[in-house]
Amino acid sequence: MAEFHDFLINSELEELSGWSPEATQLDTVILGASGWGELKRKIGNHRKEADLLIFKGGNEKLNRKAVEEPRLDMLLHPERNRENSGLNHILAEKAAENNVAIVLDFKFLYNSSRRDLVLKDWRKNLKLLEKYDAPYIITTNASKTSEIRAPRDLAALIDELGGSGLKAVKDTPAKILKLVEKRSSGEFIRPGVEEVDEE
Repeated sequence: MAEFHDFLINSELEELSGWSPEATQLDTVILGASGWGELKRKIGNHRKEADLLIFKGGNEKLNRKAVEEPRLDMLLHPERNRENSGLNHILAEKAAENNVAIVLDFKFLYNSSRRDLVLKDWRKNLKLLEKYDAPYIITTNASKTSEIRAPRDLAALIDELGGSGLKAVKDTPAKILKLVEKRSSGEFIRPGVEEVDEE
């Protein structure tokens, strides 16, 4: 079994170029919302049946609420604003505290007319995520075979930008998969609480 996981590869693709199919078989729900009330309601509605809950990202205020919510698994590419690269020290710290992984989307980079700006933002974001030991991953977000990139290539990109490629394609995704397994086993009651059998 491959040990590299991309949660947003289209599960119908036959050739995954080094990525494990395990992550593509999860029931993944990507949430969009324009306000905290809407996002909170959607999290409540989907948390029990979804293996993974991902917030697509919004303004800085909404992203902060998202990373403060431990029922959420991931925040997908926080977008830049005038003040920062889409991530700041508060968001990075809260993501670390609540184990909400920040997702860097290669498709977003690939389709951007300003790749230089996206790479500059990613470098800043990775520096913050490393400083606060916040979880992060990189996704190809591939919907067709030609969009897939090998794990080693994406890991090399993350390494070059000052992060840990191994963490982004292997370690953090493996931790997320372990959490999904715990949730489905019934041992997981709510974030921070789990049932343990006495022996």
